[in-house]
Amino acid sequence: MEADEAAAIVEANEPEIVRDYSPLSSAVILKLVEEARERGGLAINRGMVVDDSVGISMAVPARAGHPVVAVGIATIASRMQPGREQWLESLLRRETDHLAGRHQG
Repeated sequence: MEADEAAAIVEANEPEIVRDYSPLSSAVILKLVEEARERGGLAINRGMVVDDSVGISMAVPARAGHPVVAVGIATIASRMQPGREQWLESLLRRETDHLAGRHQG
């Protein structure tokens, strides 16, 4: 998804974001999207919605390239040590590749 399309979607949902997720804003979400792009599609949320939590997720694109679903893992922050985060990231990448039909074998 192009950056301008993502920005339009976030902007269209801004009233719900402000109402339901007060720590977040459109600017924060767009920054998280940019950071996910820099990590090859891995989104990370460290306690922004639920205190003492970490969530990681990746979108699964359809053949046309647009995301159709996302796969994620959430846990309490103390369980998400760097080594575990890297391991879970590798599992997410493998599963999203499989779901998108990019698997080997």
